[in-house]
Amino acid sequence: MDTSDQFQLLYKVKKFIKKFSTKENDGNLQELYLSPNSELGVFFLNSLMKKKINIFESFTTILKDVLYSLRYINHKIFAPVNLPEYKNIVVTWALKKDFKGDGSFVDRYLNVRSNKLKNILWIVIYMDKKTPKKLKDNIVLFKPIEKISFNFLPILNLIIRNIFTLFASPKLYLFSISNNNFFSNIFVKETKKFFHKNINKIIIPYEGQPFQNKLIQTISKKFKRVETIGYIHSPPMSMPANLIYRSTSPQKIILNGKDQIHCFTRHLGWNKKKILFLPSFRFFERKTKINNLIYLPLSIKNIDNVIKNLVNLYHKNIIDITKFKIKSHPAAISSKKNKIILEKFYVSVNGLKRKKNLFLKKNYLIFIGTSSAIIEALERGFNVIQICDNPLIDRYSEKLWPSLKSTKINDNIFIYTLRRKKNMIKFGIKNKNQNLLEKIVA
Repeated sequence: MDTSDQFQLLYKVKKFIKKFSTKENDGNLQELYLSPNSELGVFFLNSLMKKKINIFESFTTILKDVLYSLRYINHKIFAPVNLPEYKNIVVTWALKKDFKGDGSFVDRYLNVRSNKLKNILWIVIYMDKKTPKKLKDNIVLFKPIEKISFNFLPILNLIIRNIFTLFASPKLYLFSISNNNFFSNIFVKETKKFFHKNINKIIIPYEGQPFQNKLIQTISKKFKRVETIGYIHSPPMSMPANLIYRSTSPQKIILNGKDQIHCFTRHLGWNKKKILFLPSFRFFERKTKINNLIYLPLSIKNIDNVIKNLVNLYHKNIIDITKFKIKSHPAAISSKKNKIILEKFYVSVNGLKRKKNLFLKKNYLIFIGTSSAIIEALERGFNVIQICDNPLIDRYSEKLWPSLKSTKINDNIFIYTLRRKKNMIKFGIKNKNQNLLEKIVA
């Protein structure tokens, strides 16, 4: 798989978006979520490149995606009774551990405490089961998953309501009936009442998710003077197709690295005037002592191929996998596939003939599949190996990210180093975040 395939893929995505960039179809475009971490997004990207697709597997992926909407039907929202009109709004996510006893919380992406900033309303998508006992008056809590419903009528309604999209584009139709779009409709309906004409700015840790695009689209149409600002909180992704500029994108975007500016302006269609360059709010300089770990992603398609490539690294005297441990993705620790990987990995390791002093004298971190954590690890000085599950989507290109140096071992294995540090992510200073954010909303 050549990096030119990635450029061809980005070109095809931009062509697809341009085709539907009309007043009639803008509503459909905001539903398009092409993240390499989204199964439906990866399905779409593979289909654009006419990659061979397993029909049964594809049907299962689509069905699971649609049925996940059942989790969002019984949602809840918690808001102060007499909510004043705040000048600025931040739309973000939080877990129970982010909340303090006084009802405030520390935003995990902006690294600021909610009660330290004046005139900001925090609309928080709450991703835990147990609701905080106290909430400050400047927090609206939206809890998308209260309990699973078995009422299929709202899903059927979405499927039927969007049927005309099927004739325009079957691919776009899949996104219009996805759980992401279902959530998007619920979220915007429940939260739009908190927005008003006197708002100055809306800040969103931005991922190109449908609910973010729909919210931006809805607010921008209703309140022309409101400025929408997206903050790219994650390290650079291998295939950032979800961040291609479109009519539903934020008016401005905050980036944390020169390579990010290069990628957004040269390959994702962003005007440089729309970009704010700031140190990271999320990542700071710190010493980390971790070595000999294999990081698993949320899901792996071809387990046997991954194990085969790990053993290949051993036989090529690059790493001694007998000394490595596996670290599971937090959301997949108890999954069946995860247990199968662990079992197969340790069976393979135990079957290897022991070697002495033949391996390269470097401590590596190994990442399986797609992971933006690869870039954070490189910026922190680690040596990184990536084993791709889907090279078209997973691997990093030097042309997209000029500070990166990639060494190909085979079609699925790549060793990465950095030509220049601090260009992919410019680490921030934690105690300066509040001042930075105050300047943005001033």
